[in-house]
Amino acid sequence: MLLSFVISSKNLFEKFEKTFLSIIEQKVKNFEIILVLDKNIAENVKNSFAKEIFWANNNIKLVLNSSSKGTAISYNAAINLAEGKYVKFINEGDVLSPNFTEEIEKMINLYQDDQIDIFEYTIKLNGVITKNLISYLEEKKIYNLEVNKTPFAFINPNIHNKVFKAEILKIYKYLSKNFVHYGVLFIYKILIQAKKYVYFSPQTEIESVFIEEYDYSVFEITKQWPHIFNYYRKIGRYKELKEALDYAYIKNILHIWIWLISQYNNKLLMEKAIDFVNHKFEDKMPKFVKTNTIFKESKDTKFVKICKNYQKYIYDMQTNTKRIKWKKA
Repeated sequence: MLLSFVISSKNLFEKFEKTFLSIIEQKVKNFEIILVLDKNIAENVKNSFAKEIFWANNNIKLVLNSSSKGTAISYNAAINLAEGKYVKFINEGDVLSPNFTEEIEKMINLYQDDQIDIFEYTIKLNGVITKNLISYLEEKKIYNLEVNKTPFAFINPNIHNKVFKAEILKIYKYLSKNFVHYGVLFIYKILIQAKKYVYFSPQTEIESVFIEEYDYSVFEITKQWPHIFNYYRKIGRYKELKEALDYAYIKNILHIWIWLISQYNNKLLMEKAIDFVNHKFEDKMPKFVKTNTIFKESKDTKFVKICKNYQKYIYDMQTNTKRIKWKKA
């Protein structure tokens, strides 16, 4: 079997139905769906829609949590059941194009002798943000992660625009109770254990990821980075990967994270985010710009401009925030 699609559902019927139908309607049917209902057992038992699709489709595994366990625990349960060669995590509300499995199968077959651990691909964001994600990794290049540090700097730390070899997930289970929306810690813990990585950009859109306002503290993402650094220190890989990790950390918080928050039009939240960013990076920026070799070679001209004009960047954000009407965080 090619793929195991993993969904942790909160019984959000409209979102789930859209996602489920986009999987079922795939042109290539070489997959299974592992659906975890993450509610208390009484509510799960009443879920007639889940029961109907389970009995109507012979490629669905249905897991009923006894209580709401959270996405991490639900994903762990699903990984144990996965029979596909690769695992694809998908959120309620995300939509796959009918050729998704076909495109993934092409890539897997193209590199079948190379045993790729992780495939990353281009996705489109929809919801509060409408945007095509851009990668600065070289397309279709096999990155040997034991010697090439580039993906550690330029990987998109999003669990949902990748397929992972099931074998590596079953060996290195890093989803925990602390796992949150983008799973940055999970990505970096799996990345250090993986050996080969490929990024590709299909000619046509194969997945649309639904982005909505956080249902938890937006600062949870920032809290994962200290854990990443500490983990790499623990396994003795921090020193060799420091520049790549620093680049990824600063870019993802200073550039991507704060930009995402700005889309919510929330003045108080934006002010807190700017204060956090400035506290973390104001003193570090001159040395980073001057000494980080990955930064000096980066093709991300927008991020380079932000760092080289850091004070202006912060000032402009503060000015724009003052124009936002007050809204509770």
